[in-house]
Amino acid sequence: KESGIGKDVIWKKIFNKIFVNGELLKIINKLKKNYKIALLTNFNNKPLNDLLIKYKLEKYFNIKVISSLQKIHKPDIKIYQVALSLLKIKPEEAIFIDDSQKYIDGGKKAGIKSFLFTTNQKLINDLKDSGIIY
Repeated sequence: KESGIGKDVIWKKIFNKIFVNGELLKIINKLKKNYKIALLTNFNNKPLNDLLIKYKLEKYFNIKVISSLQKIHKPDIKIYQVALSLLKIKPEEAIFIDDSQKYIDGGKKAGIKSFLFTTNQKLINDLKDSGIIY
């Protein structure tokens, strides 16, 4: 409202800047062999669903936990607990990957082994070093 630009125009500009990390999708597919995959996001529900459909990403996730629907946001420990509950797993059975250190810290507070995403190769190395994938 403050910008004077309509939200549809803003979302279109955001959508045009988004790219799909194909290598990361390959990592997710590899993880799916042994893990349930959750999308835990603070992104707004409607634009998120539009993106998931546009880029055919829904198939990568067993569940979605969207903070705007849960009324809890990362890094609140409760949002991680919601994801664990929906996945029917314990914190020690989960891993959490995010590109924000404060959200990683939230995952760790929830008792989840957490990895900061900076590059595909670093994530692969982190997962290999932890014995998660090889």
